[in-house]
Amino acid sequence: GAVSVVALFFAMDCYLHPARLRRFSTWRLYFLYGLALIIYLILRHHAQSAQNVLGGFSEVSRLKAAFSSGYLTMLHVSVWLWPFGRMAVIGGYYWGQVPVAQLVVCYLIVLAAVAFSILLRRRYPYVTFGILWFLLAFAPMSNVLGFRNGPYGDWYIAFASIGAANVMAAPMLAK
Repeated sequence: GAVSVVALFFAMDCYLHPARLRRFSTWRLYFLYGLALIIYLILRHHAQSAQNVLGGFSEVSRLKAAFSSGYLTMLHVSVWLWPFGRMAVIGGYYWGQVPVAQLVVCYLIVLAAVAFSILLRRRYPYVTFGILWFLLAFAPMSNVLGFRNGPYGDWYIAFASIGAANVMAAPMLAK
């Protein structure tokens, strides 16, 4: 959540308010947001050194966690789209639990969503911004950088859901 806020603000300005990027005051705010983020990350790193935060990823390497991020992202997207009768938490994730082919397909779907949100942003600004919002807001929890955050929890998608809701509302926002 908090880690992705600066990227989300930047994406919002790029997609929906590009004129803001020509103002010095906007870049000054980005600098201040970035500085606050760096301070937060330093404090978080020091706080985590005193506790075990790996959850169910303790036996999974950073590379394998990053490779699994597409699958974990698609798992959370599916819960957002169809939450009925779904388990809210998976306590652990181990390498081999999901076939490698499925990991590759999920990763490619997420990469395609990123490409779609970048390449078609002028034609479908609200839809593509919503997709990018979801992916950026969820990125810290998806393990794309191999942080080995807990593998699954429906609370991970609360902030990211703003993007998904934006995608659903895009037809009403289009001019």
